[in-house]
Amino acid sequence: MKKIMILFIALLFLSGCTVRYDLIVSEDRYNERVVIRENRANRLSTAFEAMTFEESINFFVNNPIAVEFNRVDLDNFFEPDYDIYISSRLWRFNKIGARFSFDFVGREYRNSTIVRACYEVLAVLEDEDRLYLSTTNKNNCFDLFPLLEEIEVNITSRYPIISHNADNFNKRLNRVTWYLNRSDTERPLRLTLDSEEEKFYFWQFIDENLMGIIIGGASITIIGGGLFILKGIAKRNNQV
Repeated sequence: MKKIMILFIALLFLSGCTVRYDLIVSEDRYNERVVIRENRANRLSTAFEAMTFEESINFFVNNPIAVEFNRVDLDNFFEPDYDIYISSRLWRFNKIGARFSFDFVGREYRNSTIVRACYEVLAVLEDEDRLYLSTTNKNNCFDLFPLLEEIEVNITSRYPIISHNADNFNKRLNRVTWYLNRSDTERPLRLTLDSEEEKFYFWQFIDENLMGIIIGGASITIIGGGLFILKGIAKRNNQV
């Protein structure tokens, strides 16, 4: 089973692929999302296996991956009695990809397989009205995968952000972003939140529900246009 997990982690951090890690923090919830994309013909190579990126995507989308790092070596990997990532394929032009997601409850998040693949420790600490998220200094993924160039990490919070060491802070979305690369592999991730009360961020709501808003608006427009046309036809028929 260790072989399978090494292949999965290699898939996430294959050279040349786009890796975006998103986390939404709300009351006692940690919504984790990872999206990866790569040219479908590129090959995923490890000491154990060699396969095309498309073959690896198909394998991991069709097989369960444990969300808890300390459960990855279980003998019942293919018939799990534990939580697994929700996965789906992504297609766009000559690229293929996958999305892995899971909603953690409370401190379960500290054992996230994806985060722990890179960091030895992920700390999730609560102290009165403060919530602290932090990792150990060393990002191991750049050592494990020598051709890996960059990982983008986004954390969006329902709680006000007090302090962070991120590269960018989007105030409207209440989101911090780290752009991790080989020049700063010793930099930990640090984030402190005011967990006393959740806040509503308008642009955050728009960003997270944009597709639904577009579909809803289009549906209303189509229905409204159809009713207008039918009303016009009925009016002409009455005049006749």
